[in-house]
Amino acid sequence: MLAASGIVFGGALKLLLQCVFWLQHGYWQPFSVQALLHDLGIEAPKTPQLLGLQKIIDAVMSWPAMICLVAAAGLCAFAGALLIGLGSVYLVEIEQKAEAAFLAQIAGELQEDRREKAEQSKKDFDFTDRIQQLHRDKGLSG
Repeated sequence: MLAASGIVFGGALKLLLQCVFWLQHGYWQPFSVQALLHDLGIEAPKTPQLLGLQKIIDAVMSWPAMICLVAAAGLCAFAGALLIGLGSVYLVEIEQKAEAAFLAQIAGELQEDRREKAEQSKKDFDFTDRIQQLHRDKGLSG
């Protein structure tokens, strides 16, 4: 997304500079793909053995650079959105696994707590020891 933003802002700046040039001189200075590549320090590709391909390259080099800038910004934005979407899906999966592990841990702790309370309750309401003690006490005193 940052690359798309940079391309958009760079293209907008170049368009603004062209507009200023037009306002100052009264004519539109064309800015082709070849001029864009030249400004970036990239030489136009040459294919002397493949004349048909060279004609295609020459035709593309004569296109307005804004077409390529918009296309590049769109591709970067699409790739960024795709990566963000994939990252979001992966994040949701990680969150679901973490939540499942957390819930399993809590369920285990609750089960252990219930088991301890059941054992304590059983001890609290088990009167056999007391009854036997009372029988012994009656037998000794009677």
